[in-house]
Amino acid sequence: SLVVMVLFLPISPIASWMLDVKGSRLSIIVGTVLTFIGAAIRWAAVKADVGAPRYAVTMFGQVLIAIGQPTLLAAPTKVAADWFGEKERTTANTIMSLSNPIGSAIFLGLAPVIVTGSGSNPEPNNIPNLNFALACLSLLAAIGSLFIYDTPPTPPSRSAGMPSDPFLPGMKKLVRNRSYIILFVVFGFMIGIFNTFVTLINDYVTPYGYTDNDAGNVGVALIASGIISAGIVGPIMDRTLAHQLALKICTLLGTAGLVVFTFGCDPNRIGTVFAGAILMGAGGFPLLAVCLELGVECSWPIAEGTTAGGLWFSANFFGIIFLLISNLLRNPDSTLRRGLIFVACMAATAFCASLFYSTPNHRANHDRAEGPSAPAVEEVAVTDASDMAKVDQV
Repeated sequence: SLVVMVLFLPISPIASWMLDVKGSRLSIIVGTVLTFIGAAIRWAAVKADVGAPRYAVTMFGQVLIAIGQPTLLAAPTKVAADWFGEKERTTANTIMSLSNPIGSAIFLGLAPVIVTGSGSNPEPNNIPNLNFALACLSLLAAIGSLFIYDTPPTPPSRSAGMPSDPFLPGMKKLVRNRSYIILFVVFGFMIGIFNTFVTLINDYVTPYGYTDNDAGNVGVALIASGIISAGIVGPIMDRTLAHQLALKICTLLGTAGLVVFTFGCDPNRIGTVFAGAILMGAGGFPLLAVCLELGVECSWPIAEGTTAGGLWFSANFFGIIFLLISNLLRNPDSTLRRGLIFVACMAATAFCASLFYSTPNHRANHDRAEGPSAPAVEEVAVTDASDMAKVDQV
């Protein structure tokens, strides 16, 4: 997991450039093909008796998977903008963005079953079977990517038919955009916490007498509640444009869930552990699409690949930091109570930051404006309150 997050950082700007300049089709093909090749190499390295180089070959496969990830994670925001209208974008982004955690949930539940087989203890000889299943699914995704198109014949909205800012000027505007920086912190903290949580979930609960299967079930409960919650929130956002309110409520729910989970990590309190995980998922998962869409709304007409890529960069950057700090905070008995308290404090910080976000949905307002002509776009990528006032007057 750490390899994927570390390599994500230098690859992310390249992936954003590819999405904005070369289009979503080529970007997704490159991402899925690299993922398949990496998964196949991991399976072959474990399956074949290659001796000492086995670990190095396995890590090479993991590196290829890591290189393919940035384009795949940032693509939903661009695809939603290119193919869906203003009343469909958040729902579309939600469905596509949730494919990643849905896949995680499936294998979080199946991995212990595949590896343990008919017994109760992990069986190393079954690990190639798990890697083979991953390689097969990656191959299906790579084949499916060949049938993707960049854009529809007719733009689904006004904004989809307008040119975006060039890549480098867009990047420069983002670092001066106060609202985007707030999202950078909120999204980075909350998704970074989620990545840390999923990585360390076994270490969180097993010291208190729970099994690896219990840990897997807690992870599945977290992801399942998040999927249901995101499926409800997405369509509501498309109808109401209440993204700002959703940002604050979902961040608060995710923080509350993490606090409940932290104080529930004790023997014979599995119900509290599940309750905390369910709350965390219900609040955290809708933030995926809400933040990704707000990233576009507060900075439009900066390209979607650039805004989404920046937010995912933040998530992996803070994920690395939180993971390393959590491990450093291990207690002498290997429990992670202090690490959980730390990430709970970081989630509370993200909630406080979300309270300062208050920017109009510039792209949505442009799409829903009456009349044959749209507002001028040069002033939309604002950086301070005075610029926002100018936009509102337009």
